[in-house]
Amino acid sequence: MESLRCRPRYLNICIPRVDVNIPKPQITKVFCQLKVGYVEYVNDLPIKGVANYKRVIVRIKCNDSERANYILSRFEQGKNVKIVYAMPWYWICVPNRQVEYQKPYYLLDALKGERDEQEV
Repeated sequence: MESLRCRPRYLNICIPRVDVNIPKPQITKVFCQLKVGYVEYVNDLPIKGVANYKRVIVRIKCNDSERANYILSRFEQGKNVKIVYAMPWYWICVPNRQVEYQKPYYLLDALKGERDEQEV
């Protein structure tokens, strides 16, 4: 039987309110600087009726660091995590409630190209 330590762990993080002027690369950079794992993707979604803010979903393949374990334990306890992105500004991060993981379209296109090459 495979041990739990060998299986990859994922953080599916939702940042419910992010200023629309903060680009995806900046969000990715903040999570990379935390060194909690590999950022698989960042997806931003508009919030209905709110023009100045967006919702951001971040998927991270966790490493076994103390920070990653702390965030995972906070989410398991039903609590949030505050991530400082520019002192004194921070994001309140909560676990993403979306059950299924759907890859963004640009990743699906890249994977389709890989599959076509493997079939040849």
